[in-house]
Amino acid sequence: MLLQDYEPIKVRRFNGSYFQRNEAVNRAYSKLGQRYSLLNFNCEHFANWVQFGKVESSQVTTGLIILTSAIFLKLISTDE
Repeated sequence: MLLQDYEPIKVRRFNGSYFQRNEAVNRAYSKLGQRYSLLNFNCEHFANWVQFGKVESSQVTTGLIILTSAIFLKLISTDE
């Protein structure tokens, strides 16, 4: 299967001035060569960094909250 066989699932349009779009492009270029990290710098982190200048991933945050909650519930249920 080739890359051309894939289609984007969702494209977020970048709304902003000419200056803001140029800043976004510069931010994107600044991360060239950065290694992928599921928890610290994944594609959602990158997209948010380019558009907003913030390295954030709501997916990672939600996943960590769920994992922490599951561990906590397991720990308190084994004490009984």
